[in-house]
Amino acid sequence: MNNDFSDDINNCKNEIKLFLNHISNVDFSKIELQDYDKDFFAFVSKHILFFKYLGLYHQDDKYFKILISDFYYYIISILKSELRYMYLNERSILENYTRMITRISIDDDHVTERSFNNLKLSSDKFGFDISNYSLLKSEYATSCGYVHGGKELTHALSYVFDDCINSTTRLTKRANYYQRMIRVIKYLDSLLICSHPEFINGCFHRQKALLSYLLGKPSVDLLFNSMDKKNR
Repeated sequence: MNNDFSDDINNCKNEIKLFLNHISNVDFSKIELQDYDKDFFAFVSKHILFFKYLGLYHQDDKYFKILISDFYYYIISILKSELRYMYLNERSILENYTRMITRISIDDDHVTERSFNNLKLSSDKFGFDISNYSLLKSEYATSCGYVHGGKELTHALSYVFDDCINSTTRLTKRANYYQRMIRVIKYLDSLLICSHPEFINGCFHRQKALLSYLLGKPSVDLLFNSMDKKNR
């Protein structure tokens, strides 16, 4: 990335534009791209760049690299209309974002109910609407259901194998799904900013316009408010 801060926003815009054009031309896509698909992929792309900037500031932290990888495979699974893998990547995104906010070690087993309880405590502390946390838990439960399944426990081996091969399950009402995921990720963005304002402020020192482009102006306002509270 260019070190000239005045050019960073234009560089990001151009990179996202090229990326979306590339996505539109991939030959493995099983969906007919609509404007809402492109808007969602642009939203995800901005988060990939956001985590790249965090990684440049703190290169030893594994969270950012893992989340970037999760988001790439998430996009690919949507394009391929592979519902189970989409939810597998979604679950990984939610877990790793939770790890990053609560600072759970990546080397620990996995995200547990206690991890989400810690997330809720932070959410309550910062005065966030409980409905956002409820939506997060609902999406996480849905993703776990798709990953773990259930029919595998009750049917013969050959039946389950053939059913997996011939599966035609597709993501329906993608626009509605995207709206839910945007709300969930924005909620996690807010928790990250409120939990670690000094870190985010340091990563985007003199680059608040760039942060506004990547996450939106409300995130910048939230960062300023969080820094004010820290300095009181």
